[in-house]
Amino acid sequence: MLSRVLKSTLRTKTLKPVLYYIPRATFARSSTGDVKFYRAIFLQNAASEEGELTPKQFEEIATQFNLGRPQEIFEKFDKDNNGTIDINEFVKMCEWAKENHF
Repeated sequence: MLSRVLKSTLRTKTLKPVLYYIPRATFARSSTGDVKFYRAIFLQNAASEEGELTPKQFEEIATQFNLGRPQEIFEKFDKDNNGTIDINEFVKMCEWAKENHF
């Protein structure tokens, strides 16, 4: 009986995708836990005393998380154009990656 009703419903195309009902803002903001996680990743990989990632270090992280085009992403988020990514730039990149990549 249930399968007949379900088939009937599917044939009439009255079902809408579940994501249609989830507001986009649900995915837009990072939680405090997310930011702490991003900072921990940064601190674990930043070898310099200044707390910055070189392009090589950033490429290693991007590869671990399957982010394509690490050089392009690096250039996009190196806002001060000093050739390194600081912790704030890294957190912004992670928020972007979470929203657009994962």
